Amino acid sequence: NTCDRDAGGAYFLCTLINCVICDKETLSVSSTVNAQQGTCLYNVTVVNNRSAGSSAGVRLGSGTCQMVNCVVWGNVHTKGDLHSGYLDQNKTAIFKNCAIQGGSNCINLNTDNAATDGPQFADVAGKNYQPTENSPLVDAGLNSVVKDWNLLLDIQGGARISNAGIDIGAFEWQANK
Repeated sequence: NTCDRDAGGAYFLCTLINCVICDKETLSVSSTVNAQQGTCLYNVTVVNNRSAGSSAGVRLGSGTCQMVNCVVWGNVHTKGDLHSGYLDQNKTAIFKNCAIQGGSNCINLNTDNAATDGPQFADVAGKNYQPTENSPLVDAGLNSVVKDWNLLLDIQGGARISNAGIDIGAFEWQANK
């Protein structure tokens, strides 16, 4: 998707669960994901997007928005350095167990996918954003999301918890896959 304004991926009041938002472009004003007024993101992977707006990855704006167990990585802000996330001045948004490139109060991901503290996705060039066995995303999520939202499956239909805990992002690492 390409959007001139507001968001090339998702916009405003919604709930996103087990989604991958990648390869989107927002030409001006906003971010790839513009979360406003109660928007909630659970186990969402936001990667390899471009924006000239407020940030390349996710903008958490007015109202109480929350991101839980989400990955924001590899996004490019074409007019500045807000590559991954932007929190509006009201600061009411909540980040829980997120992994964000250059983030604070969360797992801070390296820009190098293969680094020990990088997301260690299976194949970024091939657009396979599943974590590999040693990824810092594996078993690092908040398990209560599974119970609270009845999230029994990941984006591919696999068990949402396959090891000690839920993984961060849309995919659950499975030993047999």
